[in-house]
Amino acid sequence: MSRVTPGWALLLLLGMSLPAAAAKGPQECTLRYTLSGWSVLYSTASGTGKVTCNDGRSLAVKIRARGVGLSFGRLGTIAGHGRFTGVYRIRDVLGSYMAMDAHAGVHRAGSAHAMTNGPVGLRMVGKGRGWDLGFAISKVTLSQ
Repeated sequence: MSRVTPGWALLLLLGMSLPAAAAKGPQECTLRYTLSGWSVLYSTASGTGKVTCNDGRSLAVKIRARGVGLSFGRLGTIAGHGRFTGVYRIRDVLGSYMAMDAHAGVHRAGSAHAMTNGPVGLRMVGKGRGWDLGFAISKVTLSQ
């Protein structure tokens, strides 16, 4: 005759719920944003965006980019989109990302960046008005 005690029942329930939580993989999250900025050896840009994940959650973010390099230019408003990898919770997108980029544009400016923040990756692509030339090592910070 076997008895199931409350402690064993709790362990059994926890054991059954852990594989379900572990099986849930990373979410698909996207970013829509606008940025504007300038560069003369030092580059700076700031703007806002909205992160949306496939679980229906969204998060408004502030974007701030700072960098150094041989870079010159003035960017009007850049509008773009991005895609995250390695996100399990929407708040995983917050923090600082490191990027190295090369850019060139006259009248119609464009930007493309691939960057990481630990296990979270972010690819951003945008278009707008302005002119720029050069390369830089940048830190892009997403905050609330």
